[in-house]
Amino acid sequence: MNEVTNSGIIQTGGHMRIEGSAIGDNAAVRPGDVARDRPRPAEPPSAMTGVRIFLNYRNEDEPFGAALVDHELSARFGSARVFRASKSISLGEDFADAILSAVRRSTALLVLIGPRWLKAADSRGIRRLDDPDDWVRQEIAEALRHGVRVIPILLNTDLPRPGDLPEDIAQLVRGQYLRIHHRNSRRDIRRLIDELAELLPELTTESQQPDH
Repeated sequence: MNEVTNSGIIQTGGHMRIEGSAIGDNAAVRPGDVARDRPRPAEPPSAMTGVRIFLNYRNEDEPFGAALVDHELSARFGSARVFRASKSISLGEDFADAILSAVRRSTALLVLIGPRWLKAADSRGIRRLDDPDDWVRQEIAEALRHGVRVIPILLNTDLPRPGDLPEDIAQLVRGQYLRIHHRNSRRDIRRLIDELAELLPELTTESQQPDH
């Protein structure tokens, strides 16, 4: 991101709809349907717009996080270079293809982790991260498989322990993280922007070019 998930950043009861960084928890299309049951399609429109930073998050977690980070990064680097499902996927577009393609084409995936990220559960009381079809988990796993740099962003919380995570995303906690606290959000986000600009210098160059 909805009952919520994509990261990012969503999974929502019964109907397919986009509300966050990922696709709803009960989305009718499973990631496996895309990855295993049919050939990989041509890149969808949203994956063709110069995506560089992918935001992975849950709407039900820390609500200020994704919107604030998206706004500030887009202002600095250009909206087309920051993928957030609710703004970046076109109406009628196959969201599962769009999500996975955007992850693979990204240079960095920011995992926005708030106080409820680790223990968020669905309507049955099952922890979302324990569901292999959870889109937040799918996005992180896809990034790790394809060598995308995965950066934990801690929103008023601490980094999970490796044993708290499914095996396919346990590597997440090995990455250097950055904290954003609501009391120091401007300073912390400024630091995030500066570090991304240094880490990914092509962002600064591309940000001088207008979005199409």
